[in-house]
Amino acid sequence: MRTLEPQESIPLAEELDRIVESTARTLLGPLDNGWNEVQEAQLRWPCTLSGAGMGRIGHAARVGRLSCLLQCLPSAREHLTKIFPEAEQSQILEAVPLDGAEGELHRLREEGIELSLQGKLAHGSEPRLNLRVPFQACRGVLGLLTRTLAEAERSAYLARGVAAGATEQQRRDTARLHSCEAGASHWVEAIPSRVGLRLNDAEFATGMRHRLGLPQLVQNGAKCQLKAEYREPTGDDLRSSNVCGQFLDPFMDHALCCQKGGGFYRVHGSLCRALANIGREAGCEVTSEEIVPELLSGEPGSDEAVEARLDLHVWAHPPFPAEWFVDVTHHHAWAVRQRSGQLRPGKTAEEAEARKYERYGPGRGGVSVTPAAVESWGRLGPEFEKLLRQLNARWGNLKQADASACAATSRRWKAELGVAQVRAMHVTCMRAARGVTTTPHGHDAANSEDR
Repeated sequence: MRTLEPQESIPLAEELDRIVESTARTLLGPLDNGWNEVQEAQLRWPCTLSGAGMGRIGHAARVGRLSCLLQCLPSAREHLTKIFPEAEQSQILEAVPLDGAEGELHRLREEGIELSLQGKLAHGSEPRLNLRVPFQACRGVLGLLTRTLAEAERSAYLARGVAAGATEQQRRDTARLHSCEAGASHWVEAIPSRVGLRLNDAEFATGMRHRLGLPQLVQNGAKCQLKAEYREPTGDDLRSSNVCGQFLDPFMDHALCCQKGGGFYRVHGSLCRALANIGREAGCEVTSEEIVPELLSGEPGSDEAVEARLDLHVWAHPPFPAEWFVDVTHHHAWAVRQRSGQLRPGKTAEEAEARKYERYGPGRGGVSVTPAAVESWGRLGPEFEKLLRQLNARWGNLKQADASACAATSRRWKAELGVAQVRAMHVTCMRAARGVTTTPHGHDAANSEDR
């Protein structure tokens, strides 16, 4: 496809894109209301750009011949010069047909995408690429341009959600795309080479539906079946049932925020266990649910006194001692309190970590707490990202690993966090809709494996 002119390869590529989309629709189950254009595009974006990583062949077809010429045209011209030493340079330059590639360069320029002489994105006054003059061979242009086209497409959808008059669905899509952009999103493309990276079919379908903003397979009018572990008094009598009973929305937003049945804490606990495993892999000791007396709030012995029980205590022995008190928190990026105001990347995680800092203070009692916030679509807070970088540096020093190995381990850790999150969210959603959902293959979702 890279050797064909764009007008010849694009129709074939678009047909292949439609086949991929049709396959995804089949795997994720039936939908009554169909997919919107944002979800169709998101399916093909890279996972680091909020997508599902399935690739857009149409983008590759657009720039395939251009990227091929940038890689091989200088060598071809040099070879022709050796074969025909008497030929003029203008004849050598015109020996290869460039109309299709030049037309694509012009279309890219109209979209604000220009290439430098080194095959990189051009900025400012850098000289622009011209196929009619000699230049050095450029590699990696296909990946660069397809990613840039995906970024431009994504930016256009994000602009709709923050524009005046945006619908609630557009705003939800914008919040979702921001939250999917980074962090634990690597679970989408992870190879299930170990237990911490494996999802069964039902878990993967639930996670992918949530990521793409598709409705979960729940009947209209279904009520939340999550149960509290205690019975609350109502007047003179006890409630006859401690089931939540609130109507479930198609996207299961309520289930991810419901305080009953342990659903709210299930994702939190799953993330804590995954982070504890990461800390141990980095050569640290880890304890869970540790009470820190230095962080006691209120007068000791009084009714107002509140003990600080932190999720994880991570520490390392000499010769490179380190210590972290970690408080993990998980928040839905489209919870009711998040739906108003400005939509920006990382808003939910940043606000959650700021509340943790406000609660514990800056090193109160000589103890500094590291808040680790995770959004429901996988984005990590800045302090969580910093903690993972520090642990990754320790792992690299322990294993004497190079930069590429450290980068691969960092991606795997984030993928493990994403898998842990998806597993717990799947169980929460299935228990919330127990008895009123079916999986894409028609089996009772209540019988799905809880992991």
